[in-house]
Amino acid sequence: MRREKIGDMISTKVKKTDFIDANGILHCGICGEPKEAILPQEMQKFLHMEKRSRLCACQREEREQEIERVRLQEHISLVKRLQDNCFQYKTFSNAVFKDLDRGSRQETIARRYVQNWEKVRKENIGLLFCGDVGTGKTYLASCIANALMEQEVSVKMVNFSYILNVGFEYRNELIHSLGYFGLLIIDDFGTERGTDYGLETVHSVLDARYNSGKPMIITTNLSLQQMKNPEDEMHKKIYDRTKTVCLSSLVEKADATPQEKIRWSDSKRCCWKQRKLYKMPSKSILICD
Repeated sequence: MRREKIGDMISTKVKKTDFIDANGILHCGICGEPKEAILPQEMQKFLHMEKRSRLCACQREEREQEIERVRLQEHISLVKRLQDNCFQYKTFSNAVFKDLDRGSRQETIARRYVQNWEKVRKENIGLLFCGDVGTGKTYLASCIANALMEQEVSVKMVNFSYILNVGFEYRNELIHSLGYFGLLIIDDFGTERGTDYGLETVHSVLDARYNSGKPMIITTNLSLQQMKNPEDEMHKKIYDRTKTVCLSSLVEKADATPQEKIRWSDSKRCCWKQRKLYKMPSKSILICD
């Protein structure tokens, strides 16, 4: 096999280290694979050329790296757009599981919710985080949101104050749009105005989401006891709808920052679906009311 320097050849894919073998075929000077292939006789007559270009191992690797680079850039851009559309406050776009107490119950349930997302989505299983102000409920829900958006799942986090402040003429359109997201997170549930219009709007949002067959996560300062004993019929309808689509859990503040060491209460009872989904013993970290 003879070697020739062919840097003078007119080809954008030719390198100075490449060489031509005895048959006139261009080879890569690094991996040694041919960069050309001889065409069949019938193809040569039809195309008026003897050889076609081919990718050597080096070029195939470069192509795969470029494809991966473009794919990664597209993924980063998509996640950024999802986050911009998800959060009203951009600080929560930085909420991640690693800032939770490693191995804690709240981190476990949040991670397993994300890991079992396909089952959660298919079975329309939501979560209800109850607890006092400052216990990290919103941060915990944001961790789940960001982890799912990394999987390119669309998520929207809103509160009813935002929905109620939208003009009446846009209310139905907004409620309808919330059904398009893979996961809906309703933050600070129970802090909205207690007017007839406000309660009707709350019920409409919950009902529309339930009918969409997609899961939602709700955070609230209300206690489970308050939700068990509603003050009137409308509140009862709202709380009943909430408990229909969400498994509830109490989030309590421990001696740490709001996003760390959130202690979960043990359950009073656990249904079969929860044990199957989260692979927990009968005393689960979820409360099924």
